[in-house]
Amino acid sequence: MQMLYIESEILELKSSLSEWKEVIISLCAFANKKGGKVIVGLDNNGQPTNQQIGYGSIEDIANKIKTNTDPPLYPSINIKTFALGEIVELDIPESE
Repeated sequence: MQMLYIESEILELKSSLSEWKEVIISLCAFANKKGGKVIVGLDNNGQPTNQQIGYGSIEDIANKIKTNTDPPLYPSINIKTFALGEIVELDIPESE
């Protein structure tokens, strides 16, 4: 059973980790509102891009998020197998 993801005020979809700047912008926007989730590995229609997460990719995106936000953001990061590839879910709560 395939889950359906649709962008909303608390969900943003990105096709790959190469869009790290856009991921950070979305996380900042969510942190400044009610919190939210960015899912990397799905296109704008919610279809999987079948990305494979390379060794060190999660540490790299976590470091980019930390060093490019002030105050630093620390989202929860989860990798899930989805279709023929993997997706990365980044959850960020509302900032204080």
